[in-house]
This record gives sequence, structure tokens and C-alpha cells, in this order.
Amino acid sequence: SSWVITSTNPFAALSNIGFVDINFISSTQFRVIVTSITDTTLQVKYGDFTLGAEGTSSWSSGASVGAAAVTAAEWLLYNRYYASSAGDIYVSENQGESFATVLYTGTVQINAFALSPVDNSVFAVGASNLILQERDQSGTFSALVGPSGGGTFYSIFIANDGRIYAGNGQSIYLNTNTAANAG
Repeated sequence: SSWVITSTNPFAALSNIGFVDINFISSTQFRVIVTSITDTTLQVKYGDFTLGAEGTSSWSSGASVGAAAVTAAEWLLYNRYYASSAGDIYVSENQGESFATVLYTGTVQINAFALSPVDNSVFAVGASNLILQERDQSGTFSALVGPSGGGTFYSIFIANDGRIYAGNGQSIYLNTNTAANAG
């Protein structure tokens, strides 16, 4: 095995790639979704690659996620790619080709997404002690109770037993009751 460059930066010069997600779309092809953290217009591009010929693909023309830079993005379920811009959460239901649906409208920055292995709930965390959950791909995020003094969360992980771990850059918080209370 060795490293091989698949292409040049699919975005304009001085645009930074912040998120990269990969998923198989057939037994011989995989899709790579890249998200810019500096562009404010066409922030998401994707390319379909064939195993063994990774350097021969081209990138899509791009899709928009809100009117500001993307702060979090994650391909959590095969048909659902989540991205956040200006505090809002968007979902693509066609593997990054477009973002027509706004699932959550907020004012604080979203910093990370995670998928629960227990029930496929999607979690999002952000500034101001924000913890959100979408159940059953319902299209609705509900606010959960964050820990006292949690501040701005930058990461979240849900363990196989349902425990929620959230990090704010200085501490890691653990919750054992699906963030039903501050505990």
C-alpha cells in the first residue's frame, strides 16, 4: 500500500478542505465528499471513484450549505449527509449532491455530529452548552440538557452502551441517561 493523490483541491485557490467523508456506493465504486471550511457559496463537492482507478475521477460542480462557511459535516447514514452553517443544520438525502432541507435553525455554531450505535439517533454539539438529538431520521432536532459548565463542545461520541461523551477542549463529560438531565 502507498499513498496516491487522487486529484488536486476541487475548490478555488485559498479554499481549505475541512471535512472528508467516504462511503461505498457500489461494490466497485466509492464516493468521496469534501467540504470547504472557508468557501461561503459552493462548500460541498463530491467525486465518484472506481477501485483501482482512483486518479481518474473528476469532482462535481458543487452544492451550497447555507450562506456561511461550514463548521461541521459528517456522512452518518448512507442516505443522510449532515452539515452545519451559521448555526443551522442541513441534510443531504442524495449523498452530498444537494442540501435542500434545513433540519434545525439556530444561532450558535455547531461543531460536531455523531451517530448513536444504539438507535441510529444523530447528535450534534456546539457553542453555549448545545447538545441536540434527531431520533429516527425524523427531520427534527431536539435540545438536550448539557452539563453545568459545559461551555462550547467540539466533539461528541456515543458508545455502544449508549453513554455519551462530549469534549469541550478542556474536559470530557460523560452522560449515562441520554442527556435527560444535567447529572
